[in-house]
Amino acid sequence: VITDDPDQVEIRVKDNGIGIPQVLQGSIFDLFDQGASGSVDGLGIGLTLVKTLAELHSGTISVQSDGDGCGSEFILRLPSLKKRPDGTAEGYPDVATTENAVRILVADDSRNAADILAMFLRMEGYEVAVAYDGEEAVQIAGHFTPRLAFLDLGMPRLNGLEAAKSLRTSFPDITLIALSGWGAEDDRRRTTDAGFDLHLVKPSRPEDIRQALSRFIVQQEEVA
Repeated sequence: VITDDPDQVEIRVKDNGIGIPQVLQGSIFDLFDQGASGSVDGLGIGLTLVKTLAELHSGTISVQSDGDGCGSEFILRLPSLKKRPDGTAEGYPDVATTENAVRILVADDSRNAADILAMFLRMEGYEVAVAYDGEEAVQIAGHFTPRLAFLDLGMPRLNGLEAAKSLRTSFPDITLIALSGWGAEDDRRRTTDAGFDLHLVKPSRPEDIRQALSRFIVQQEEVA
């Protein structure tokens, strides 16, 4: 659908499914919020990915539903590509190449959460390695030599706190960011004591991730 706004394209997808209660429509795109389905690997993950991809392209995604049993309509709005004088469309700038990209390690025992964050970071131009537990994160770091790591706290084998201490010992200059559903004051104190530089609480918005990356990567470049 081409809207009245020449700078915007709108895509609408409508179904006649179970619908979404009004109270959940504001959070249905949040990671791990699946409405009434209760399936961590289902609706919440997919919609979070859609939202992330839309925002990566400076777009938005929203939902409309009259409630249970009334179906849902999803509205995706994206900026239209501007045309050059020769009639061809302008593309997006190239992301960083592997040779000069900043290396980031992502570790989370939720494979969906880890893979979504990794996809987001790769689309931002970073080189990414993924681990699904703390011990694997430490092993991968040994040959990947990341500049920054996102670590979940509640991982098996080595938890995020233990993995952070090990990484800090091996890589004194690495930036460590806790990315966890645990966000109480005591949790933040424990991450600070373990050597983390920042504590982000799930679900984190793409702009929160970007801000953290910009802050710490710029700091490292200034020190270098």
